[in-house]
Amino acid sequence: MPLFNRNQGNIRTAHERLTKAMEERRAAEVSVTTALNTAYQSLAAAHIEVTTLKTQILPGAQSAFDAA
Repeated sequence: MPLFNRNQGNIRTAHERLTKAMEERRAAEVSVTTALNTAYQSLAAAHIEVTTLKTQILPGAQSAFDAA
């Protein structure tokens, strides 16, 4: 009888799809966060290198050039 069919199969399938989508979203968030962190670390290292070159290496090189 249709009165007692509460569509449990389709509800269960929809719930499983929702759970899978939520897990995939979380995996994507972790992946993006990891990539962002890696990019930030690279940027921070490059910034340190540039600052070192600008404040320590270039002045010495300029002095050596001027002396020559």
